Amino acid sequence: MEVSEAAIKRFFENNCTKEEAILVHQYFLDHPEQLDKWLPEREWESFVHGMALSTAESNTWFEHIENNKDKKGARVILRQWVQVAAAVLIAAGFVAIYQFVQPASKKAILKNSSPQIPASTPKIFRNNSLKNVTYVLDDGSTVTLHAKSLLICQQPFDLSERNITLHGEGLFRVAKDKSRPFTVFTKGFSTTALGTTFRIKAYDSSSIATVKLIEGKVVLQNLQHPGKPVYLHPGDAYNFSHNSNSFRSITPKPPVPAKITAPIQVDGSITETAAAISFSNTPLTEVLKKISEVYKITINTDEAKPEGRKFTGSFLKKQVADEVLSTIAELNNYVVVQEGTVYRLTIQ
Repeated sequence: MEVSEAAIKRFFENNCTKEEAILVHQYFLDHPEQLDKWLPEREWESFVHGMALSTAESNTWFEHIENNKDKKGARVILRQWVQVAAAVLIAAGFVAIYQFVQPASKKAILKNSSPQIPASTPKIFRNNSLKNVTYVLDDGSTVTLHAKSLLICQQPFDLSERNITLHGEGLFRVAKDKSRPFTVFTKGFSTTALGTTFRIKAYDSSSIATVKLIEGKVVLQNLQHPGKPVYLHPGDAYNFSHNSNSFRSITPKPPVPAKITAPIQVDGSITETAAAISFSNTPLTEVLKKISEVYKITINTDEAKPEGRKFTGSFLKKQVADEVLSTIAELNNYVVVQEGTVYRLTIQ
């Protein structure tokens, strides 16, 4: 039995006749492989289930998909999803046909008793590009996702909490809301804030995750040992090891002042020792020039326009250039692009 594409399209748009609905329904029963064409990936991403997944369930699904997507069994897994799609479509088809054959009074009862779409639904933010992408959440918070990163959360957020699951790397600028904590769940630990800016790097393929607080205050929670929270202050950074299931501070220590009279820090000054460099309200152009000299790299700022901006802070010379520039970039809403020994700063 053949069915025209126009009839199938009208079926999905709920704009077909009773006879067409019966024919299309039977067609998909006989040819379930055709669902691949009519239910593409973007349809599944926008599919809304009646009940949101928990964080643990979403992590399990994500890991299962990632572990199997490049294997020979991937086609089998995909076929299983198509079978689920067939079940959903067939069920929908029965409802559509049932509506066609019932009298008007029964149609009204069926329509009035249909389930309502929940106000809050799971949403996926995925960055498959090579550039950082910034998304605005419903509460006004923003998250800048790095390449190959994914974020899952309810939109709009619940009335009592704002929970997010992150796979990859993101910079979070959290809108203040004392009544609803903002928590980012990653593999092994969570990061909670009320209104602040912080960065998390937690790729599933890495045994080490990193959290760095830029401003405000956050608390880290080991999901296996919830009784020992770790509190961060601006400038603090912590690693989380999946092998030892523990946090470790990686916050650079300020240089120890010499026993002889230490130099007075004045606006615009740059203080350098054998171990560290300190800047005090120093023009950003001078800061970048100094970093270029120390690390022997080229920093292109043509697109960043740093004139008029200033920076205060310290770096240990043993820190890599990527880390130093990332910190400066985040504080100034820049993006760092590396091309060999050349780094380019651009405005987000």
